[in-house]
Amino acid sequence: MTQDLRAAIGLLRCTNAELSGELERLAGGNPFVQIVPSPVQQIASIWQDTRTVPAVARPPVLPPPPRGLGQISVEQAGAGAPGLHDHVCRQIGMMFRDEDQRRLALCFAEALEPTGWLGLPISSIAGACDVPLQSAEAVLARLQQVEPAGLFARSLAECLSLQAVDQGLMTPAFAIVLQNLPMLAKGDLAGLATLCALSEADVRDILLAIRRLNPKPGASFDPAPPRAVEPDMILRRCPSGWVIELNRSTLPGLVVQDPAGPEASAESRRAAEWLHSAVDRRNATTLKVGQEVVRLQLAYLEGGPVDLVPMSFGSVAASVGVHETTISRVTAGLLVSAPGRGFLLRELFSNALPRTGGVGGISAAAVRHQIAALIAAERPEAPLSDAAIAAHFQAQGVTLARRTVVKYREMLKLPAAARRRALVRQAPGT
Repeated sequence: MTQDLRAAIGLLRCTNAELSGELERLAGGNPFVQIVPSPVQQIASIWQDTRTVPAVARPPVLPPPPRGLGQISVEQAGAGAPGLHDHVCRQIGMMFRDEDQRRLALCFAEALEPTGWLGLPISSIAGACDVPLQSAEAVLARLQQVEPAGLFARSLAECLSLQAVDQGLMTPAFAIVLQNLPMLAKGDLAGLATLCALSEADVRDILLAIRRLNPKPGASFDPAPPRAVEPDMILRRCPSGWVIELNRSTLPGLVVQDPAGPEASAESRRAAEWLHSAVDRRNATTLKVGQEVVRLQLAYLEGGPVDLVPMSFGSVAASVGVHETTISRVTAGLLVSAPGRGFLLRELFSNALPRTGGVGGISAAAVRHQIAALIAAERPEAPLSDAAIAAHFQAQGVTLARRTVVKYREMLKLPAAARRRALVRQAPGT
């Protein structure tokens, strides 16, 4: 693989914002290359300039000039405590020296929920960043050392376990209790005492220690103002149907100019023309992929998540005429703005679950949304068991095992039927 080919592949996985930085790096000191910032970047540059313009000297007889808006904003921002995302990113910058690992760690940071828990499965983050699952797990293990303890946990048990280890509370008995939190929720101290080979009084001591831990370590941070994220593509509905296009307002441009001087070599000219061509290919490929995804997912755009059809990288690649790894790279982080909502293009890809008799298939993502809808509509006093949900899909001709229902329910962070029933009983007035 040549250096030019590696660079072209790197451009494919860039969002519009990342493309600007990558162009700056690739252009280097090439006199033939002129990068034209997008309007959004130009506005940001103007705002930055207003914060760095020195104050103008005035006659001493006049009162001092008022502080500029930029100065006030900077001082106010520095006065308060940082938000969860800024706090985590600051620690990531100190922990990870390797650029690829740092980039992957920042993807994990983007998936943090306000509670401090990880909001996406590790497999989804690994797939979005196009890295092996083992590499993602190694980075997550380091991220779980971030202070305060408990951040980047994937479950309540893991969150509490990280804090117990940090505070020196972890013992074999403590670990057994954390592995059996449903028993603790039911108040089955006798059963836990048997499992731990302890007395019920000792189990109560462990329970008191658990209650002192923080199940939402991220909630202790002051909420940071929402970060404006400009979409990479814009989806809109026209009289003729759905249309998707690149967001030109955030897309940097590149112009090949003709400078004069000894540094204007033929090699520099060739590199500038190659870079211009690579950017055009990146934009054209991104647009083709977006158009094909929209064509295949018209039912989703009209009806919502339950109408998401199965779609793989391979099927889109065959239609567009590229390799499926190209589809993986292009869709890794592209944000699409649609009427009333926004979504990552990668979210519309989903495996197919077989139907009885081999007729067609149904999207796994659509099944997950249907499971969430079934649980939301269930009678609180008689929640649906995982076996009942599996039977519901079996009656519709969808081959779905009970263990698959359990996996999907846990991905949705929905408790089991017994826990849902217990929560209803604990609610006031029931």
